[in-house]
Amino acid sequence: MRKLLCLLIIGILFLTSCGKKEELNTLDKITDRDLLIVGVRQDAGPFGYVNEKGEPEGFDIDVAKYIAKKLLGNQDSVKFVTVTANTRIEAVTSGEVDMVI
Repeated sequence: MRKLLCLLIIGILFLTSCGKKEELNTLDKITDRDLLIVGVRQDAGPFGYVNEKGEPEGFDIDVAKYIAKKLLGNQDSVKFVTVTANTRIEAVTSGEVDMVI
């Protein structure tokens, strides 16, 4: 009985593993492309704004760089995409950005 149960479990595992390739999760996608794409507001100083050089700056940008450094080993491996309060959820669910801050 025990052998039959083991064979049945092995058979089920074998059959379920022979299907469609599993889609990568978000973390796998980030590490594969070596880039974190973050949606940030750029009209909410001091959290997110554009400085006089035209670069994003603020607390949210610093947090995104910290996360990129922890995930990818480089704080510059982050791309910022401008989002608004109304578009931030859609940006994440559509895959346009990996996360919003």
